[in-house]
Amino acid sequence: MRSAKAPTRAAQNIVLLTGGRLAALYNTALRRSIRNTNSLFQRCSFRRQPMRVLALLFLCALFAAACAPTAPIQDAASSAAACASCHPDHTRDHARSRHANAANGELYRALRDTTPNNTRAFCDSCHRPEVGTSDGLSCDSCHRAVANFGTSNARLRWDRTGPLSSARAESVGTPAHGTRFHGFLPSSELCGTCHEVEGPGAFRETPYTEWQRSPAARVGDTCVSCHGSPTPGRPTPRPMARAALDPMAPSPDRPRTDHRFVGPDDDPESAARLLVGSATLTIRREGTDAVVTVTSAVSGHSLPTGVRAVRELWLEVSTVDRLGRVTVVSGALDGDQELAPPPSGAPWIALHDELSPGLPTEATIVRVRALEPAQSVSARFPIAAETATVRARLRYRSQSQSLRRALGLRGPAPEPIDVATAELL
Repeated sequence: MRSAKAPTRAAQNIVLLTGGRLAALYNTALRRSIRNTNSLFQRCSFRRQPMRVLALLFLCALFAAACAPTAPIQDAASSAAACASCHPDHTRDHARSRHANAANGELYRALRDTTPNNTRAFCDSCHRPEVGTSDGLSCDSCHRAVANFGTSNARLRWDRTGPLSSARAESVGTPAHGTRFHGFLPSSELCGTCHEVEGPGAFRETPYTEWQRSPAARVGDTCVSCHGSPTPGRPTPRPMARAALDPMAPSPDRPRTDHRFVGPDDDPESAARLLVGSATLTIRREGTDAVVTVTSAVSGHSLPTGVRAVRELWLEVSTVDRLGRVTVVSGALDGDQELAPPPSGAPWIALHDELSPGLPTEATIVRVRALEPAQSVSARFPIAAETATVRARLRYRSQSQSLRRALGLRGPAPEPIDVATAELL
């Protein structure tokens, strides 16, 4: 359920009225106010009732300020297009990002449809935070965010009329818009406001809580340090580039953040760049057994993190005999590409959340199996005497085939990404 501290969707709608709607309200209200004010001034003069006249003038000014139209909130695509003339690289990155299309994914729409009507606004508050948008987040979603009402459940606070926020202290305004440095923009608190989620059902995301106690946080690395890096998942130096191409206000070169903010649900190539190397595998023999150990190499949060109830991360172990015949011992996909747990008591490593019963939005019990940074988990697999080679690979899918089937989605789940591999001869 939504936290009691979270502003209601109705309140957000009031704050996020488009400029056109506000302008119409403002003009109508102003005309009525003028008519009413003229009538009142005819009945009282300043000489006879000065305090009443002053109070009336003050209330009129206050009302006009409250109703004055702010900059219109645009669709994510049109907002980015407006920024593209001066920021082509940033907007090109954004257009390819999951942020720009956060409300378009078939899995998101299907999961949203499993929730009651009065809960869907809760889902939209992260995936489509601005009234009137259709695709996802716009440039303004982050660059006008100045604080939150709590680091979870999309409780962002925006400044719709002030300068745009920049992550760089040396930023200056341009004829297009004012600019100011704001420490909230590059902070993990901004990211956590949407990526830390409670409900509905057993639907939980806790990357911000995990980051707070992580080695990355202790050395000052934030979410953007890794996910805005040219090497996704690693805080490597940024390429130098101009922030804006405005000929009226030339800007110097400075480190440029990748505005794709690559995550594990991106296109396969980008997701693989992020995920490969995020864990290590080792295999050792102990008598007639092979002991496989998985160790997290992620420094900023658990492995996996985010919507673990939707994603899959599991260990596949196979053997090769002296004739080259391969047998999958654990973690095989069946003919329908579903990952089926092994029989009771058989060795098995799966790091995604285990839910019971049903869908993530309906389940009431969740078993978290993710690894903390540098944490390890091992399993012992019996190996036949004729085995020549033992192979292991840690595999990832952004969604499971069983979940797609339960939601009535057609087509196969994404191809697994091999996060780490190991072999013992």
